[in-house]
Amino acid sequence: MPLIALKNGREVSIRLYFPDDFQGVVAMFACFSDDALRYDGPDVLKDEAKLKEWTSKLNRDIVFVALDGDRVVGFAEVFAETSSRLRGIGMYAIYIHQDYQNQGLGLQVTELVLEEARRRGFHRLTLGVVAEHKAAIRVYERAGFQHEGRMREAYFADHDQKYHDNLIMGIIL
Repeated sequence: MPLIALKNGREVSIRLYFPDDFQGVVAMFACFSDDALRYDGPDVLKDEAKLKEWTSKLNRDIVFVALDGDRVVGFAEVFAETSSRLRGIGMYAIYIHQDYQNQGLGLQVTELVLEEARRRGFHRLTLGVVAEHKAAIRVYERAGFQHEGRMREAYFADHDQKYHDNLIMGIIL
């Protein structure tokens, strides 16, 4: 379990997710600020029943948690496609608690996920990100994701009741 130093000197460990981590994941999402979730669907992430349904289907996916002691402060997942025509393709998602953002954790988690995806034989990962989410975009670019397209007005954000462009990014592993 790698122990990494953040920019603020705090040390965080990163490891594969275990079902026993579920309550820690719920607790992390429950204390996310509305601002931190403005582009990430609080209707799912703050609903324990929906989270339980989501995390019960993680057996074919790659899932990592970041821990400060025993507190979950990050969650990243590669959703593995199941169609034979999409074999080796995964969708990437990452969530970092707002108190740990801008400290280098997102990039380090993403790099570990990419390493694990390569080890498991994935061919490519894809993600979607709201065009205004500049910090996330910088992390993805630094990890090697390339801009592949823009879906105009494809994401409706509850915080401002507007449609936003969604960027498609991908990386060949």
